[in-house]
Amino acid sequence: MPEQLRKMSEIMKEMSETLLRHPRRVPSSEAAHVALFFANVAWNESMGLGNPRESYRNVWETIEADNPALWNEFKTNDIDAMIDKLIRYKKAHYPDDRRRILTCGIPEGKVRVEWLNPAALGSVIGYVEPRVAMMDYAAWREQDLVIASGQVEGAVRHVLGQRLDCAGMRWIPGRAEALLHLRCIEINGDWEAFIAWSDQRNQQQLRDYQAVRIRSNFQFARVGGGSQEWRIWIS
Repeated sequence: MPEQLRKMSEIMKEMSETLLRHPRRVPSSEAAHVALFFANVAWNESMGLGNPRESYRNVWETIEADNPALWNEFKTNDIDAMIDKLIRYKKAHYPDDRRRILTCGIPEGKVRVEWLNPAALGSVIGYVEPRVAMMDYAAWREQDLVIASGQVEGAVRHVLGQRLDCAGMRWIPGRAEALLHLRCIEINGDWEAFIAWSDQRNQQQLRDYQAVRIRSNFQFARVGGGSQEWRIWIS
C-alpha cells in the first residue's frame, strides 16, 4: 500500500513558520498570509512551475499596505533569500512529493490548500494544450466579449428549455432545429419583421407562378370530390 502523503495544509503551515522570527507565537494576519504565500511560491518553483518572482510583488505589497510593520515578524526582509530557503527546505524534507499547488490561503483562520497530483496535472495539460488557440482571453476581453459560460447556460435554459423541454414533448433533430430558429426570431423581437418578410416572399413566388405552402390559423373545409375537390375558407 503506498505511503499516505501528509496533508498539504500542514506542510505549508510548517514551511511558512520557518520564516517567522517567533514561530511559536501567533503572527499577525498579514504576516501569516505573506509567509504562506512565500511557501506556496517556493513549493511550485521547486517543481519547475510558477512565474518570475517580480510578478508576485503586488501581492505582498498590497498586504504590506495594511501593516507596514509585518516585516518585523520575519527573520529577514530579503524576499528572494526567504523563497530560496523554502525551496531548499522542500527539497530536503519532501523530495519525493510531486504535488502541484493550485491555491493556498487562510479562510476563517485555517490554512487551506488545493493541489493536483502529477497524473491529474498531466491530464489537465493534455486537455488544455490542443485548445490554447481557443483561449485568447485577453483579446476577447478587449472586445468586451463574455468568457464565462454562465450566459450561455442561461440562454440554453431560456431559449431552448422553456420552449422545447416541456412535459411530454419529444423531438427529432430536424424539427427541433426548425422550431429553434423561430424561437430565436421571437426572442430577438423580430417576429413581425419575419412575418412581413415571409409574406412578401410568398407573394413574389405566387406572382412567379410557383407553388407556395400557405400556413394559416384560418379554418378550411373541403368541398366537391375527386378532381374537383376545393378548399374554401370558413369565416
